[in-house]
Order: sequence, then C-alpha cells, then structure tokens
Amino acid sequence: MRGVVWGLVLGAIGSAAAAGPWLREEGALFLSFGQNMALSDGARLPVNVDPNAYAEWGATERLTLAFSLYSGDAGRETTLETRALSALALPEGWGVASVYSGLGARRIEGEGGTEPLLLGGIAWGLGLETGWIAAEVQLTVEPRTGDAEGKVDLTWGHSWTDRWAGYVTLTAGEGHTGDFYAKVAPTAILRLSDRTRLTFGVTQALTGDKGTGLTIGSWLEF
Repeated sequence: MRGVVWGLVLGAIGSAAAAGPWLREEGALFLSFGQNMALSDGARLPVNVDPNAYAEWGATERLTLAFSLYSGDAGRETTLETRALSALALPEGWGVASVYSGLGARRIEGEGGTEPLLLGGIAWGLGLETGWIAAEVQLTVEPRTGDAEGKVDLTWGHSWTDRWAGYVTLTAGEGHTGDFYAKVAPTAILRLSDRTRLTFGVTQALTGDKGTGLTIGSWLEF
C-alpha cells in the first residue's frame, strides 16, 4: 500500500501542471494529459484550462525537467512552460522540498504577438501513511514589462484502496490582468496498472464567474 501511495503522490503533483516537491528517479518519464469542460453557462475564468499536457523527466538523481502546455479562458490564452527542479535539503521528518526556475511563452488571442515569461517557485510535501499533503508557490514575471503574477497551490491527498485514491487542490493567485482568482478541484484517481492512471474531477471557481468544470485526465509513467 505504501508504494501505491507514493506512486499516487508523484502522479497527482505532476498532473496538476505544477512542478511539485518530489523529483523523478533518473531516467524516469511521466506524462499527463487532461481536458476541462465547462458545466455552467458562460464559464470562462478561472475554470477553463482546456486542454492541458504535462511531462516530467528525471535528468539526474537531483534534477528533474518539467514541460507543460495548456490553454485557458475558453481557449483564448495558450501558455508553454519549461522548468528545472532541484531538491532542497530538509531535516529528517520535515518532508521534502524543491526549488525550480524556468522559461515560458504565452499567447493571448486578440493581443498580438507572444510574450516571454520567467518562472520561479518553491514546493514542499509530506508523505503520510495513506496519503500526502503538499504546497507550492510560483512567481511568473513578464521581463519586458516587469508585470508579476503569484500563485499558491495547496493539496491534500488520500488513498482508500490499492486502486482508488483522490486529492483536493486549492489554488489562488493573480492573473495576467491583475485579477485575483481562486478555485478548488477535488479529483478521483483510478489505478489501471503500475504505469497508468485515470483521473476524474470537478473544478469549482470561487471567484470570477464562479463557473464549474468537469476534468478528465490520464497519467503514464515509464
């Protein structure tokens, strides 16, 4: 059971398009694909992240490379991000932590051109007997204008059986237009095999239009 829990920890952190504190083993590859479908009329912000793809690769024992591609605002905004994650040393019993930096590019329909992005963040996590908790803070800067966006993710996960687990993520931050947003996303995880998972969940916006979205995704590990 504990091995299953750790596999779900690593997968859940990556599937949320967040870097997370747990690094991949050297040579390991993780892929995640998802789709968000608005369930409420007129929902655009902040539940429309539709679709998204995420990958992590263990370059060395202490370095993981991450790549993400996603769209938002009902397809009006597309963002590509790359990150390099390295482990932080913590006292025994304090969990694990990582820091990362990266580059990105964002294109917004109707605004013309592509804007470059600089990324930086820190993440912490603690594995529990039947689950995990994690937190991540990310700062995104547009270097040409100096505009900065902050984001915080808080996650609690639990494993009920060898096949079923789930997690809840609360996300809050500031968008590229300076607006504050917050959303909560409970997600169920179905283990199909040692390498494959399916995820089913709901994303509920707590700000903006307070829309609701259905999320469906899959994970592959190699």
